[in-house]
This record gives sequence, C-alpha cells and structure tokens, in this order.
Amino acid sequence: MTEPSPAWDRLLQAVGTLTRGGADGLAGLAEAEWTDLLAECNRHWMTPFVYRALAVHRTRLAVPEAAWRGFKKMYLLSRARTRRADLLLNPVLLAFNAAGIPVIALKGMHLSTQVYGDPASRPMIDADLLVRREHLTAAAAIVESFGFRQNLYKSPPRPRRPRRMRARDDRHHVGTFWYPKGPPIELHYDLEARDALPGIDLEGIWARARAARIGGAEVLVLSPEDTLLHLAIHAAFHHLFAAKLLTLCDVAVA
Repeated sequence: MTEPSPAWDRLLQAVGTLTRGGADGLAGLAEAEWTDLLAECNRHWMTPFVYRALAVHRTRLAVPEAAWRGFKKMYLLSRARTRRADLLLNPVLLAFNAAGIPVIALKGMHLSTQVYGDPASRPMIDADLLVRREHLTAAAAIVESFGFRQNLYKSPPRPRRPRRMRARDDRHHVGTFWYPKGPPIELHYDLEARDALPGIDLEGIWARARAARIGGAEVLVLSPEDTLLHLAIHAAFHHLFAAKLLTLCDVAVA
C-alpha cells in the first residue's frame, strides 16, 4: 500500500513505540519529516492514533504547528464520524437485542469500543456483525428497517442486482448494506468462506465469545485468542497483506 520511504520507516518505528505507550520513534524529526509523516499516517488511517500520543508528548517532541493542526483535524473528523456511527448503529444493535438475535461485533466495531482506549483513535470504516445463519434473514430485515439498503449506490443505467440474503459456502457475508453519509453494515455468517478456509471452528467461536456493551446494547465480542487469530487471518489470508498499516496496529494493540 506504500512505497518504501524515510517517512514509512519512521511511521513503522513510531507505531512500534506508541503501542507500548512511548513516543521515541517520533523524536528528532525535522519540519519536512513531520509533513511527510502526516501524509503517511493519512494514507494508512493511522492519524487519529498517532495524534493521541502527540497530545501527551507534543512539547517534548517539538511538533511543528502546521503538522499539529493536520493531526488534530483528522482526529476531530474521526471523532465526529464515530459519534455519527453510534447514532446510526446503536439502534440496530438494540433491535437485535429486542428480537433475541445474538450478534458478535467484529473488527472495527469491537476494537474501537473495547480495545483502543479512545474509539476515535481507531477509525471504523464499516460495521461487521456476525450472526448465525438461521438468523440471517431476520437480521437483514432489521438492518433494512433503519434505512440501510444493499443497492443504495448502484448507478441507474445498470440493471438492479438481486439482494444477496442467502448464506453460501463461497462467501462469508451477504451484500453490504449502505446508508447515506454513514458507515455501511456487513452481516457476516462466517469469518471466511468455508470453501476457501474450511478449518474455522465457528461453533467454538460462538461458544468462546464474551459479553460486552456497545452504547446501550448487549453484544458479544470474540475472545482475546479468537480476536488475534481473526485479525491475523484477515490480514494474511483475506487481504494477502495488501492492507493499511492500521490492520497490523490492531494486532499490536489487541
């Protein structure tokens, strides 16, 4: 996702120390290097996370004013998006509770609310929710009842694609549900397609899942061991490591 560069090397060093609570990887940067680092952070969705450390160590690190404003702007934007996501997604989760549909919050929704100290420091691009296959149709109906649509962004000249609601062994989620200016929802019924990766113990994952609260809703999250395995599978198998640095930062923070 990036070309080798001094800024990339510096970002790798910085993330390594930041995930351990330090900031040594950001010491001694010139103003131009701060500018390059900000651009690299933006490219890899790391800006809000790095900003949190800068807020603690800014004086010692002598962060230039222009770079500081850039980091702060992206953090505040992430915080605004997080709050909007809460307003849109929490009612969906509460409706799952009311309908008696167990749901496991995956990846960004789990990590931003339960693992990172500040949800805004971990941008959530979409909401990945795991439900059992037998609850898929009911869960999809609830999601659509809040205005999410699978075909929201299809251009008019193209034929309308059929809604994908049926679980298939060559996929692990149904078609994405979109909402205007909000985070899309992906309803998963497996962590990866069974045809591609048949060794996932899905029943064991459900049995080991732990109770958590997101907003006012009761949800489940993967056990710590399953969380690490899922993050590793998602980065190495699903994306073949062609992913943002945030993907690997998730592993370190978890």
